[in-house]
Amino acid sequence: MIAVRNLHKSYPMKPRPLEVLKGVRMEVARGQAVAIVGPSGAGKSTLLHLLAGLDRPTEGEIIVEGRALAALGDRERARFRNHSIGLVFQFYHLLPELTAQENVALPAWMDAHNRRTALERAAGCLQRVGLGDRLQHRPGELSGGEQQRVAIARALINAPPMLLCDEPTGNLDSATGETILELLWQIHAERQTTMVIVTHERELMAKTDKVYELRDGIFV
Repeated sequence: MIAVRNLHKSYPMKPRPLEVLKGVRMEVARGQAVAIVGPSGAGKSTLLHLLAGLDRPTEGEIIVEGRALAALGDRERARFRNHSIGLVFQFYHLLPELTAQENVALPAWMDAHNRRTALERAAGCLQRVGLGDRLQHRPGELSGGEQQRVAIARALINAPPMLLCDEPTGNLDSATGETILELLWQIHAERQTTMVIVTHERELMAKTDKVYELRDGIFV
């Protein structure tokens, strides 16, 4: 499902470029759950953003579902991401002026679904994550755990075969974080969704098929 070959990422700095990734290689089979761990600043979030096509590597290749991301133009890459990749971030990234239902519906609207269909699908996704009674609440009216559930529902609305999660419990207390991890694991089991999760949660690492440890820009 995912193949990463000799991946490098650096940023222009003076007196020399800042090298974040230094020849990363990894493979993730369809339906696998993979954890990426390592200290802060090791390049974990950078790698996840590259896998999602949100950034371009300095060198190397990323193949997702048989397609080389570098070969796609910006619009084609965005469309591919909308269809094939669900993203869950640590800080939710919900639009404060929209309701929970509207936030979840956004990816479907972008995929040319009409408003009514998108909202119906969003309601179903929110029901799935236990927020069927929070459709019309805005992010500011929801707890942190509820906001993360909205973000997960948004990631699921187009039924992507892959979920990329960047510290999905990092902004939550331990009890709420455990609930979110249980939800992600249920989704993985139900849909056989391929998951790549940046995490520090040892309980989650123990459940995954593979753990990659990133240090100083390489896997060790």
